[in-house]
Amino acid sequence: MRMKKRWQGDISASELPEPFKVLADLIGIDNTLILAGKLGGSNIYIPKINTLYRGVRDKKICDEFNGKNYASLAKKYGVTERRVRNIIKENMKKGAFAQKKNKPDPSIQQQRLFYV
Repeated sequence: MRMKKRWQGDISASELPEPFKVLADLIGIDNTLILAGKLGGSNIYIPKINTLYRGVRDKKICDEFNGKNYASLAKKYGVTERRVRNIIKENMKKGAFAQKKNKPDPSIQQQRLFYV
């Protein structure tokens, strides 16, 4: 900790080893030094951005699923129809998928009662 503070103002991004130059350009030299201080010596895997958004995408697919719109959801979210089916199936198994039930309009039911 003492060395960090002592040298912090004297180091620039151009003096860092190659992978850290890019990191310093993205998040700043101070944040790069904080990461190195906290996680230095460990290997960190940073997934592609699509991986980070996958859960949100899958939830949106489930929310918009109406029982028939596999193809339109596949096109909208840039996945295959088979992937949409698997997302729905996986979420149904988890119990996290709340399929919307088409409830009849009560006014229509009342009308039917009068015409039966």
